[in-house]
Amino acid sequence: MEKKVSDRTLKLIKLYLPEIGLELPLKDEEDIEKICDFFEEMEVTLANADGCGEEVDSYLLCGAADAYDELVINGDDYHDIDELNKRLIES
Repeated sequence: MEKKVSDRTLKLIKLYLPEIGLELPLKDEEDIEKICDFFEEMEVTLANADGCGEEVDSYLLCGAADAYDELVINGDDYHDIDELNKRLIES
């Protein structure tokens, strides 16, 4: 099933692309996997910090969690990379 990415996730992807080490256009699912891994790590780091009582940007924590959920591939899931690139470039 095709996975759709929210506008909020698009903004986060664009914001963090340099830190992830990617640039537009995305080339393939491997690029999307790198982005997914980045947001998974961000979510874990922020959640752990929150659990230890540190002050955490809860909006960013939720955004990272949502980005991971929207990007992760399970079973026969896939992304339309052309559409995703178009939306990223236009946003």
